[in-house]
Amino acid sequence: MVAQALRGQKAYIFGWNAGSIELVKYFLAEGSEPTIIYESKPSDLEERLNEAVGAASLQVNLLNVQEAAEKITEASFVVVAEPRYFDAPLLEKARSLEIAVYTDLEFVSLHIKSDAKFVSVVGTNGKRTATHLLAAMLEASGKKVFSACDKPLTAALNQVDKKDFIIVPTSCFQLEGIQTYKPEMVIFLNIAEDHADKYPNYETYVASFREVLSNADDDTTLILNSQDPLVINYIHSAPGQKLLFGTQPVPEGFEGAWTTGDYSLSVRLGELEDIADFDLKNHRLRGMHNRENLMAAVLAALKLGVNVEQIRQVIDQVRTLKDRLQFIKRINSVAFYNDAASSNPSSLKAALHSFKEPIILISGGRDRGLDFSSISPSVRQRVKNMMLVGEAKENLNRSLGDFTETFLVGTVEEAVIMAYQKSRVGDVVLFSPGCDFNDAFKSIGARGEAFSSLVLEIDKPRRPNVI
Repeated sequence: MVAQALRGQKAYIFGWNAGSIELVKYFLAEGSEPTIIYESKPSDLEERLNEAVGAASLQVNLLNVQEAAEKITEASFVVVAEPRYFDAPLLEKARSLEIAVYTDLEFVSLHIKSDAKFVSVVGTNGKRTATHLLAAMLEASGKKVFSACDKPLTAALNQVDKKDFIIVPTSCFQLEGIQTYKPEMVIFLNIAEDHADKYPNYETYVASFREVLSNADDDTTLILNSQDPLVINYIHSAPGQKLLFGTQPVPEGFEGAWTTGDYSLSVRLGELEDIADFDLKNHRLRGMHNRENLMAAVLAALKLGVNVEQIRQVIDQVRTLKDRLQFIKRINSVAFYNDAASSNPSSLKAALHSFKEPIILISGGRDRGLDFSSISPSVRQRVKNMMLVGEAKENLNRSLGDFTETFLVGTVEEAVIMAYQKSRVGDVVLFSPGCDFNDAFKSIGARGEAFSSLVLEIDKPRRPNVI
C-alpha cells in the first residue's frame, strides 16, 4: 500500500472522536473533501467542528452509517478513526468494492511529512505510561517527539515542526489494518485477558499482537518482557535485535534490564561500557507494573541515544499520568487514588499490588464477560472493603465478593461516600474499575474526572446547621 495523492479526493472518516477532528483539519489543508460517518450523532458534533475549523466546517459532510452505506461507492478511501470497529459491515462493503480502508496508524505512517521514526508500545496494560516515560527521556536529550499518549495519533499529521520520533501506544485494534507499517522499535509489555466482547476467543486476541511484526526485519529492535511467557513465546522466531527486561538479572550473553529490590534498576547493553545502575528511591510511579514500564522505557531510551544521566534525571522527576494510579488528595489521613484507566482484571490486580496500606476498593463498569476469579487472592490479601458499581457488579461480586466485605451500590457517587465512611486513618481508597467505561461516562477520562470531583467535594467545608 502506498500513500495516495489527497487533493480532490473524497476522504471518508469512520467514527467520531478527537482523532476525527484532526483528520478533518488535515484533509481540508490537503484539499480533500472530508466526510464523517457516525453511528449516533453527538449533540455537539457541529459545534466542535466549528470550533476546530471555523467556517470550513461547512465543507465537511456528515453521514450516518445507513446513509454512508448508500454513498460508499463515492469514497476515494476510508480512514477508521475508531479502530475497534475495523470489521464493521460498512468497512467490509468498502473493501469488497476495492476502496482502501486504513486504520489511523496505517494512514499516519503513510502520510506523515517527516522522517520521524515510529516506536510502537504494545500490550494489554501500561502502553500509555511506558510511552509517557520514553517521551520524557527522549525530550530530555533534546529530541523532538510526538507522543500519542495524551493526544490522538492523527494529530501528528498537523504538526508544524518535524519530529524525530513518533511514539504510539498501539492497540490490538490498530494492528488489524497493518499492511506497510514498519516501526523502528517495538516494545512488548504484557498480554493478559481483555476485549472478550470483541474477539471470539483468547487465542485470537493474543494472535492479534503478532501483526505489529508483519514488516519487521533485522533492523527492528524488540524490547520484551522476559517474565511474560506469551510475549516470549509468540515472538520467538521474529527477526531483529531483542532486549529483555524483568525481575531477574539478564543472563550473561544477553542484553536488557532488571530490578534488584524495590529501589534499583540495572542495565546491560552493548552501547554501555559497564552495567548501568539507576536509583529508584525518588521515582514516583507506584507498583511493579510501573517498574516494568520503566525498564522498557530505559532500554528504549538508551538504544535511541539518550545518555544515562539524562535518564536518571527523568526517573527522579517524572509524574504519573492522569487516571493511572493518580494521587488525588489525602483527607483525614485517608489517601484517595484515581486509577480510572484500569479496564481489565490484570490492571486491577496490578493496582492492588501497588499499595501496602489497607485498601477500600471501588470497581465496576461495563460487563464484557471477563473472568475476575484469578485476582481473588489479591482481594483477600489486600482489600478491606469493596464497593461495586455498574452492570459488571454482579459478575465481580460472584468472583470476588466472598473474599472481603462487599457492597453493591448504584453509582460511583454512592461508592465514594460509602468508601469514605468505611475508611480509617492510614487507609487507601482506590478507584480501579477493572472494566471498560459504561453509559454513565463518555470516556475513561470522564469517569476519572467524576471520581476526582467527588473526592474533592468530600473535603469542602460544610456550613453548620443553624437552629
